[in-house]
Amino acid sequence: RTGELLGRDSGTKTDVSDEFKDLQLETDSRHTGTESTQAALMLYTTQLLKKKDATDHSKQKLYLLENLGSSMVHLGVSLPRDSNYGRALEQLGQTEERLNDLQIQFVNKVKEGWQSSLQRAMDDFKEYVSLQKKLESRRSDYDSKLAKYQKSRKDSVALEDELRTAQVRYEDNYDDLARRMMQMQDAEQDNLLDLF
Repeated sequence: RTGELLGRDSGTKTDVSDEFKDLQLETDSRHTGTESTQAALMLYTTQLLKKKDATDHSKQKLYLLENLGSSMVHLGVSLPRDSNYGRALEQLGQTEERLNDLQIQFVNKVKEGWQSSLQRAMDDFKEYVSLQKKLESRRSDYDSKLAKYQKSRKDSVALEDELRTAQVRYEDNYDDLARRMMQMQDAEQDNLLDLF
């Protein structure tokens, strides 16, 4: 069982092992970092894909680098042919336009790969948080049934059954949460591949 792998002490059902706590801390850290990174990436890609009115009064919408490059090329070709400044503007403007194309390709590749991977990770974290809440609820239920059973002065089959059921639910949820955290940890290689 997963709980045994993470060193859960069978004598204290509601206390989790240090290994489990460490895994939770690591998972929480991954969650915070992934959430922040996803938000930053979304902001970055959104800004790169924004188009603005062209500065040449053509009523076109252009990307920022595309607009700069186009303006530089336009100025460069409007100067006399023997103008070093004009040739430099034209070449640099064409470079800006190529950079814009590469930037758009980059954003599209990031959206297809890494951004999708981050979204899958965030979906996994939602499930993780749900399992954490469920574990806390199961722990609380188990603790209350255990306290009720221990306070009881006589043996009661019904109380024993309630306690056993609460214990099984708690342990199952504990195992589910531990398994989910390990799966998220194991997904690191896939995340690395999606990054590139």
